[in-house]
Amino acid sequence: MPIVITNLSHVYMPGTPLVTAALKNVSLEIEDGEFVAIIGATGSGKSTLVQHLNGLLKPSSGSVVVNGMRIEEAKGAALKKLRQRVGLLFQYPEHQLFEETVFDDVAFGPRNMEIPEANIERRVTAALEQVGLSPGDVRDRSPFALSGGQMRRVALAGIMAMDPTVLILDEPTAGLDPRGRQEILELVRSVWEKGKTVLLVSHQMEDVARLAARVIVLHQGELLMDGPPRKVFQEFGKLQSIGLGVPQVTSLMHGLRSVNRPVRTDIITLEEARDEITGVYGRKAHAGSDNHRAVSTG
Repeated sequence: MPIVITNLSHVYMPGTPLVTAALKNVSLEIEDGEFVAIIGATGSGKSTLVQHLNGLLKPSSGSVVVNGMRIEEAKGAALKKLRQRVGLLFQYPEHQLFEETVFDDVAFGPRNMEIPEANIERRVTAALEQVGLSPGDVRDRSPFALSGGQMRRVALAGIMAMDPTVLILDEPTAGLDPRGRQEILELVRSVWEKGKTVLLVSHQMEDVARLAARVIVLHQGELLMDGPPRKVFQEFGKLQSIGLGVPQVTSLMHGLRSVNRPVRTDIITLEEARDEITGVYGRKAHAGSDNHRAVSTG
């Protein structure tokens, strides 16, 4: 399901004193099976962009085409079908829960798709298992009686039960503790590994560096950068100038280079930093040992 965005602009409250241009002539393409992170400071247009991809918003100008369907023209049954194929999980997705039981909440989407009830049972069970919840333990419980992390899993299961081709997550780990955040991200990775296209909106640069193969940077509604994480995070100064950071290990490597340590600065994960620092200081120690032997035998 390729996504093609061409000269997309979106204006909120046009013709009023509160008019705001949230997106300005954004053009990009996303291929099937990509894992793309979208980053930018608050107000950069990230959420506005992703809400165009399942028709929650329509372009003020330009076009958005998803699997051959022009979003600006989609309505009725076509728009409903699109939203089944493009799943959108908002920030604090537990706020999307509303049914009395976990089963009914996860089944809500498939029932709207008019899937036979026997098939819905299978879909709900599979979706709960996919997000790491035991159907027998939670299906008849109120979703509001679960922990925060479990509620977020139920919300994700509700999306997965519709078997979307594209999964969009807008700050899916907001408010979670480190363990809960790690669990949700591992679930997201597993979804992508099953062949889905994943778009992740995040302020967590470590998560972006570890998961995404491509990073899109928005600034004041415009597309500023688009490329692999290693290339984007090399633009250390430019990202800082627009209020964004880089992974902490990338910042560390830049700091070491600034005091004349011969380390690479395109490091984006903790494992890479460990190997680079060990290698550099191991080489220096080895060189020092060789010099000592040369003096001793001179």
